[in-house]
Amino acid sequence: MKKYFFWLVVRLLCAVSIGLVGVAPVMAQTVGAIGVGDVGFAPTVDVDAQAEQNVVAAITSRLNEALTKTRKFNVLPYSELTQKLQKQGLSLDGFYNKTYAGSDFHQAGLDYILTTKVTEFGLFKKSATDPENAIGLIDLEFTLHGVADRAVDFSSSISSQVSKRTASASDGSASNILDQAIQKGVDDLVAKMVAAVFPLSVIRIDELGNIMLNYGDGLLAQGDTVLVYPSGKAVPMDAIKNDDNTGASPIATLQIMSTDTRFSIAQALNGTDQLVRGQKGKLLASGN
Repeated sequence: MKKYFFWLVVRLLCAVSIGLVGVAPVMAQTVGAIGVGDVGFAPTVDVDAQAEQNVVAAITSRLNEALTKTRKFNVLPYSELTQKLQKQGLSLDGFYNKTYAGSDFHQAGLDYILTTKVTEFGLFKKSATDPENAIGLIDLEFTLHGVADRAVDFSSSISSQVSKRTASASDGSASNILDQAIQKGVDDLVAKMVAAVFPLSVIRIDELGNIMLNYGDGLLAQGDTVLVYPSGKAVPMDAIKNDDNTGASPIATLQIMSTDTRFSIAQALNGTDQLVRGQKGKLLASGN
C-alpha cells in the first residue's frame, strides 16, 4: 500500500449516517443466539465525542443487520442484550472476563457475544499528486465470546477501505466514502467471524476441475490460498489464522480464481484426486 497522507476532517465524521434500520426477523433455521456487545473506539487520531458516538452507533446498528442477514443466528441487539442480562443479575463484563466460568453458561440464553473495537478510521488522500482520489479506511478488531461453551472464543481483525474520487473534503461525497467504509468493514468482519464458526467447505467439483466453495466476497479474493483437510476432520475456530494448528495434515491446496457475493471458484494446486464434496478448509494466505 502506498504511503497515505492523512486527510481526516473531524466534522465529516458527524455526518456519517447511523443507519438505524429496523431488522425484520428472518424465517430460516438458525444454529444459535448471538448478542451484539460493546463497540470500542480507539483510532490513532483524535475525534470529538459526537463523532465517536455516531460511528459507534452506526457500527452497532449495522452489525445487527449484517448478522441477521447471514440467517445463521438469532440476533440480540445491544440494548436488548443488556436488559436481558440485567434481569438475570448478569453483566457483559462478567462474560468478557470469564467471571461466570464456574456457573451454568446456558442461563443467559446465548451462544455467543460479539465485541468490536475501532483501531483506525479516517479519510486519506491516495497521493499528494492526486488529491481528488480519496480513501475511506476502517480497521476493526473483534472477539467472538463463547457463552454456551466458554472454550469457544475467537479473536481476529480486519482492515477495509473504499476508494473514490471526491471534489473536495467539504462536499457530501467525502462523508459518503466514510459511510461506505463503515459498511464494508462491518460486512468483512461478519464474513470472517461467520467463517470461524462455519468453516470453508467444498460444495461442488465439476468435470473441468472447478471447485466451488461456500464463501465469496468479504472473506475470499482472487489469488487467495486455501488448505483442504480430510473428511471428518474438524477445523477449529482459530484455524482461520495463518498457521497450521488443526492437528491434521492438509490433503489439497487450492487457489481462488474468482469470487462473487456468496461463492468462490478455485483450482487445485495439488491433491486433486483426494478432493470430495463436504471437506472443510481454511484460508492460509491472502493473494492481495
